[in-house]
Amino acid sequence: MISQIQYNILNLPSQINFADGSVILNIYAADGRKLSSYYASQVTQSVSPQPIKAKITDLTPVAISPTQLNTTDIVEAEGTHYIDNFEYLFDIKSQKEKITSTRIHNSEGYVSGSNFFYFRRDHLGNNREVWNANTQQTVQVTNYYPSGLPWKYETAQIQPYTYNDKEFVEMFGYDSYDYGFRGYYPAIGRFTTIDPLAHKYYSWSPYVYCMGNPIRFIDPTGMATTIYVTGANADDYTNQLNAASSLTITRNAETGKLSATGEAKTADDKKLLEAINSTDVVSTITADNSMKEVNGGVMIGGAFGGNTLENETTTINRRFEDAVGEIKLEITQTVAKAKQYVNPEVLGNLDKANGNNGQAALHEALESYTGGLISLKNGTSSPASNVAGSVYTEAHKKAPYQGGTVTEKVYDNKGNIIPASAGYAGAVKAEYYSNGKLIMTYP
Repeated sequence: MISQIQYNILNLPSQINFADGSVILNIYAADGRKLSSYYASQVTQSVSPQPIKAKITDLTPVAISPTQLNTTDIVEAEGTHYIDNFEYLFDIKSQKEKITSTRIHNSEGYVSGSNFFYFRRDHLGNNREVWNANTQQTVQVTNYYPSGLPWKYETAQIQPYTYNDKEFVEMFGYDSYDYGFRGYYPAIGRFTTIDPLAHKYYSWSPYVYCMGNPIRFIDPTGMATTIYVTGANADDYTNQLNAASSLTITRNAETGKLSATGEAKTADDKKLLEAINSTDVVSTITADNSMKEVNGGVMIGGAFGGNTLENETTTINRRFEDAVGEIKLEITQTVAKAKQYVNPEVLGNLDKANGNNGQAALHEALESYTGGLISLKNGTSSPASNVAGSVYTEAHKKAPYQGGTVTEKVYDNKGNIIPASAGYAGAVKAEYYSNGKLIMTYP
């Protein structure tokens, strides 16, 4: 039974005390990333809170001084150290720590030692089974209640990532999911902490999930996500964004939504994080290496698809059990829904030609976001880049530099170069160069 929970300045649970004296100690980075979890069964000092003796009628505030545990106080424990997608599992006995195993996570599962494990997921992204590729056997099966609480284990649980692909912490009866920026207690279907972005939604209760509209919105981490990457080469483009940023950017394979964690170290990082967390601009980026033309023209790596301003109204029912009856609140927000098209292969060639790493992909994402902000300010939707009235030129200039300039050579059917002054009459082929290196041919 939980006797006390201490929270850090980010409102994340740093220490959970249990009635039997056991303790969960969580260590976080300054940006909220969890670095370590210690599940201590024995410590050198008592951490059980003392009962408070006070009369019910006594309204004098009582100061509680919880015992703050340090890692040096742990005698026996087990736990995990987290470093990006690496996990180091450890045991502590007699205050001596020993690494017992590792897990290296990827989009399809994880590697532990010499074994490759793959997740079999359902339509909600829940890990229903774990398959060992080495032995070609299913080694873990988990079934869930609708709230996410596991109701039946068909096998031993060899790893904790289950419902929504989140870590289920069962130690000492804690039985909660770690969603990154907040915890979730599936037994009652409730999140246990306020969202870190609650201040951006001050007109809503900080405990309202998805602004009361979970059919339209999802928010698995507590950080709003409004950049979608779709298309045949969506993962390639996401990897390029990761290469350009100090942030750790992940993409939901089912919805295409991007999430970002980590420290935004540069101005571009901060702008990208702002774009991912924005609720005003929703960007859909279609990534496909086969795309070389869009909007009726040649696409050299990327193209601005314009945006549409839409008013979205959410209705909240406030029901009372008295004469007041039912009160409906309607909140309307103008949202810019932007489109962008990218060819990750060409963007990668542009980066390589100029010695960059993901810069072209970053430019495309923030060009789309910036265009949405400009349209919101103007109060008018924007057409695509090659249509009159588009905000493309302004958005292109305000976005981070794409990393290099592009020149072209156009040929006729005999292989002769056609000068631009000739209007490209009889053109059958075009080559595009950056820094003297070929990055794309068309068609």
